[in-house]
Amino acid sequence: MKNVLMRYVTSDPEILQGEPIVAGTIVAVRDIVQLWESGVKPEAMVTHLFNRVTIAQIFDALSFYADYPEQVNGWIEKYAGHPAPLLRLNPFQDEVGAAIEAYRQDADMDMELDVA
Repeated sequence: MKNVLMRYVTSDPEILQGEPIVAGTIVAVRDIVQLWESGVKPEAMVTHLFNRVTIAQIFDALSFYADYPEQVNGWIEKYAGHPAPLLRLNPFQDEVGAAIEAYRQDADMDMELDVA
């Protein structure tokens, strides 16, 4: 049974073990939070998440995180603590990780250019 948590955030035990997701997608709130915490602006997340979410959905997910950080951080910790061979339930985990790493490398390059 689906639980509506916010306008664009839901939870369904049949999808990602009930982890909060953007309604109508399989994009986890934690994916958005991890991008945001790595410095990706919400407006840029739309392309980072392959146009599967809107800017309104991203801001709603961040608002959910602001209201329930313990819940979202619990999911982040759950996935961070598992070794790579473990089957991940979130199909975007690798894409989000790659996007975060690419963003960090771009930011590092910009910082090196600014310093030089």
